[in-house]
Amino acid sequence: MKDLRMLSFSGCENLEEMPLGLKNLSKLEELWFTNCKKLKIAHDAFEGLTSLNYLYMEECE
Repeated sequence: MKDLRMLSFSGCENLEEMPLGLKNLSKLEELWFTNCKKLKIAHDAFEGLTSLNYLYMEECE
């Protein structure tokens, strides 16, 4: 899974914070969050995502 390039979370209405293992996905290029209404992003949430080029968030706090 460490070679994952795109990850999408959709309709995760009870997701409150980013999963801890996300920081280990150094090859992740696209990250999508849609309809994750309780999601709050910490200031260091994207640390380790060195290849991230695209972040899409819709209907998130």
